[in-house]
Amino acid sequence: MVRRMRLIEATDLDITSVGSVGSLGTITNPVDVGGSALPSGAASEATLVSLLDSALNAILKNNEALAANGNSANQNILGAKHVDVLISVGTPTGSSPTIQFYLDVMEETSSAVIRTYNGTLLSAAGVDYITVDGLTLGQYVRVRWVLGGTTPSFPNCYVRLIAKR
Repeated sequence: MVRRMRLIEATDLDITSVGSVGSLGTITNPVDVGGSALPSGAASEATLVSLLDSALNAILKNNEALAANGNSANQNILGAKHVDVLISVGTPTGSSPTIQFYLDVMEETSSAVIRTYNGTLLSAAGVDYITVDGLTLGQYVRVRWVLGGTTPSFPNCYVRLIAKR
């Protein structure tokens, strides 16, 4: 007798159903959000396994200007142990503009900050990368940014948060 189990994955990728797992752990009959069958074969199955490995893959800012301090909403990392924040900013305006990003690990019930991981202070167009491996505390994280200088504005900001189990 073969027992099958339905897998449900709810992430910011809007993946709600990825198919069934056979008795030996193979993904069979994968489907996308619309219920259509995905192409069969090793490539699509490998992609689904990779998606299941990701607890969260969210674009928090996409080509947006940042002109004030702020933070993202709390993001549920679903027990992930590895978190990456990918950051890109455009050429700033203002007098001596700076921006620094932080990854805050939040306490589940009070949303108090348990720990903060700093990014690099940026004063020109560029990229930054915050990575945490071996995360043991917190179910939620958020990305926070702090601007410095006089009337700073950083256009074309892109911030992506990836959490993996």
